[in-house]
Amino acid sequence: MMSDLRARYVADFAKYVSPGKVRTYRKYRLDLVPGERQGVYIHDVDGRRFMNMHCNGGVFNLGHRPESTAQALRDAMASMDMGSWCAHNAVRERFAESLAATMPAPLPRVVLCVSASDAVDAAIRLAMVHRQRAKVVSAHGGYHGSSAYAVAAGDARFREPVHGELPGFVQVPFGDAAAMEREIDVQTAAFIVETIPASYGMALPPDDYYTRIRAACDRHGAILIIDETQTGLGRTGKLWAIEHWGIAPDALITGKGTSGGYYPIAAACFSARFDDTIANGFFHYTESAGSDLGCAVAQRVLDITNTPEFLARVNTCAVAYADRLGRLADKYPRYLREIRQKGMFMALVFRDEYVSLAALKSMFDHGIYTVYAANDKRAIQFLPPLTISDAEIDESIRLLDASLRALGSLKYRTMRAILRLAVPKTV
Repeated sequence: MMSDLRARYVADFAKYVSPGKVRTYRKYRLDLVPGERQGVYIHDVDGRRFMNMHCNGGVFNLGHRPESTAQALRDAMASMDMGSWCAHNAVRERFAESLAATMPAPLPRVVLCVSASDAVDAAIRLAMVHRQRAKVVSAHGGYHGSSAYAVAAGDARFREPVHGELPGFVQVPFGDAAAMEREIDVQTAAFIVETIPASYGMALPPDDYYTRIRAACDRHGAILIIDETQTGLGRTGKLWAIEHWGIAPDALITGKGTSGGYYPIAAACFSARFDDTIANGFFHYTESAGSDLGCAVAQRVLDITNTPEFLARVNTCAVAYADRLGRLADKYPRYLREIRQKGMFMALVFRDEYVSLAALKSMFDHGIYTVYAANDKRAIQFLPPLTISDAEIDESIRLLDASLRALGSLKYRTMRAILRLAVPKTV
């Protein structure tokens, strides 16, 4: 039974924030009101404990309330505030230098932003101005944010409800290099793509996909923008996922995990070839972009994640999950059809969207919190914190095993009748 405190929080959320979200969560009994949280765990305000296997798409790469980034924020607050975006600033300059040094290609120009959506807008706008072209090509199933250009470059599911279509923005199937090569031409300002699209169920591209994209962009003078908002900062076992394919982008987007779970900050990193476009230094700024406090936290995130020891640990955890999830797929072939994985960027792909939602509900009931992929509802995103311990890996697999076992008591037709899958469009 819902406590009075929890009922009040839910009622207030419905009244002042999103009644539609509350209705959907109530319909499937997936409503969570977070209270205390630490590391891999979230406690509901009623005391129930969940393992966070979604991490807000990478915001909590280091777990909830990591002391390392908390201390960085406390230290910064002792002498700094947000700062002025108009002025030089040592903490911003240090973070920009550190970030640029990690790039998989020489991208020494860093535009600091409030969010990844903001950074995507900056990158697309810069490409249009630099190339004096208006055409932008992106991939079906992708998600690049909720601001104007970001929505236009995203999948129709996010674009159409808000009438976000813009002239010159076109899409091709993800992973289809031939379709991409046909669409990129002398009118194209940029091709933007998530290295591995999370909203598309962590679909992995063919081995030669990015090599062919790079070549097509070079042939026609188009700007290649790689969106690493969710795949970056060690999530795939390399600092940047595009390193797995060995190509050099012209611009790279980072966000979510740069916050350390404490202070929102994102960035768009560019090649020096764009210097004539951003020459005056005021190309893309807002009053909250790249705050001093955010840069101090993001610097600590880089100091932690950009080390051989950290990345080695991510790869060790990835091997452990590959083995255990593979065993579960063999154990429950009736439901679990595929494991998609690159490092700790994982998706569990089920028979269809009905089984997927039933599995999501069962996981929630057994203490695992995650979400399905918006543009492939057969896939449930599985993104543990990169700091997860061996014991916590074992616990997450035990809970997942119990969740899948519980599906055996439901017949397929019963799943469809009970769930009546009708999730509203995202707006």
